[in-house]
Amino acid sequence: MPFLKPEKHYADLYDLFTVKGGLRRQKLCIPEDETIKSRWGAKVGEIGMILWKGERYSCKSETIMKWMELDRQRDHKMESTDPPFDVCCRKCGKPLEIASKDLWKMDDPMRILFIYECDTCDAIHGYFDNGEEYTVKPHLCSECHNAVRAQYLRQKDAITTTFLCQQCGHKDQEVINLDDNWLKKEQADDRQLLAKYRSTYCLSDEEGKRHTQGIASLDRYIAGREEQGRKDADPAYHKAKQLKKLKASEVESLLAKVITGHKYKDLQLDKPQIDRFVIIPFTVVDDDPQRSGHQSQTALQRLFKKALEPTNWRLMSEGLSYRLGYLSGRLKGYEQEEDLMKIIRT
Repeated sequence: MPFLKPEKHYADLYDLFTVKGGLRRQKLCIPEDETIKSRWGAKVGEIGMILWKGERYSCKSETIMKWMELDRQRDHKMESTDPPFDVCCRKCGKPLEIASKDLWKMDDPMRILFIYECDTCDAIHGYFDNGEEYTVKPHLCSECHNAVRAQYLRQKDAITTTFLCQQCGHKDQEVINLDDNWLKKEQADDRQLLAKYRSTYCLSDEEGKRHTQGIASLDRYIAGREEQGRKDADPAYHKAKQLKKLKASEVESLLAKVITGHKYKDLQLDKPQIDRFVIIPFTVVDDDPQRSGHQSQTALQRLFKKALEPTNWRLMSEGLSYRLGYLSGRLKGYEQEEDLMKIIRT
C-alpha cells in the first residue's frame, strides 16, 4: 500500500490528536468544584483552552503538509530503490528470490529492507538497500542478561514466543495477536470520539481565521504598548515631541527674519527633493563688503543652527559654500518620530 493518503486522512488524524489532547486538558486544567477559588481556576483554564485550540488550528495546515510530504518521500524511496545485488543462500549457495521489500526506517535517513527466501533450504536472509546484511539482535534474559533460546507456538490468531534462559532458567513470554478485531474496534472508537468532540476542540476555518486575526491584533497592541513604554522612558522622545513642526514656507519666513539685521539678504529656496526627508537647497546674499568668505560662512551657519534648533529642520552636514558673496547650502526637514528622536540625540 502507498504511504500517501488523501488529504482528508491527515486532517482527520490531526483533529483526532487535537480531540484527545483537548480531553486531557479539560480534565487537568478545568476543575469541576464550584468554590470561588476553583471558579477562578476554571476561568483561567477556559482561557488557556481557547488559546490552545487556536494554536492547534494555526499549526494544522503546515503539519498536514509536512506529513504528506514525508509520505511522498517514503513512496518515492520505495519505488526508486532497487535491490543492492543478486544474493545467494549462505547455507546452500542457491540464488535467492525477494520475498518482501519494506521501509525499515521511516525517517531520514530512510532505509529499505529486502527479505530473501531460499526455495531449496527455506533459509531467510535480509539485506538493506546499501548492501548491509540484516542481523537479528539476540534476545537477552531479563534476569542475568545472557542470550536466551526462543520457541514459537502458533495458536489460532496468536503467536506465543517463549524465551528460555539456559543459564538461570528464567522464562519470558511474548504474545503477538494476529486478530485485527482490536484494531477495528480502536479505529471505530476513534471515529466516534472524533464525531462527538470535533466541534468542541477543533476550530472551523471561520473560527480559526477569527482567532488568528484576534491574536494578531493582540500582538500588535502588546507590541505597541511595549514600544510606547520604551519611548516614555526615553528623554529624547519627550524632547522630540516639543519640536516645532514647521512647513517649508514657515521655515523660509523664520530664516528670512533671522538674517535681518545681520547684513544678509535675499534668502531664496530652490526646488525641493522629496523622499523620506524633504531637502531644500537655498542661497543667501552677503551684504557686508568688509566680511571675508570664511567669516560670512561661520556667522550665517551659527545663526541658522540656533534658529533651527527648536524645530524639525536642520542645516545639512556639508555646511555652507561661499562664492563671490553668495552663500549656499541645504536644509533638511524631518517628519518621522524616530528621525526627530535621532536629531535630538545628535
